[in-house]
Amino acid sequence: MAEKISSELLKSIQGVGSGGYVNVILELEAAQAHTATQGSRAERIAALKQSFGQTLDVVSDVVSSIGGEITQTAWLNRTARARIPADKINVLAEHPKILGIDVSHSLSPEVIK
Repeated sequence: MAEKISSELLKSIQGVGSGGYVNVILELEAAQAHTATQGSRAERIAALKQSFGQTLDVVSDVVSSIGGEITQTAWLNRTARARIPADKINVLAEHPKILGIDVSHSLSPEVIK
């Protein structure tokens, strides 16, 4: 399942000692196709949020079981930021609800000139 782990993350964990933690972004499985196809816009959004919440609950349990924690979530792009033990990344990569694992990137506002 190494294909789920970004090359940048693999490089960054090489310098982390035993027992060290890394901040990662977890890309979670997509919502089922039928989740948000009917109802008002608000109802479709609520369905997507609910679907994300259900997936996140499962992933959160796995993250907790390996000694990590979910620190932020984003239902819109179905991602979660987590702090996990570096030596447990492969456990997460094996989980079917996790599609990808990457380093946590800082965001900065884009300046339009």
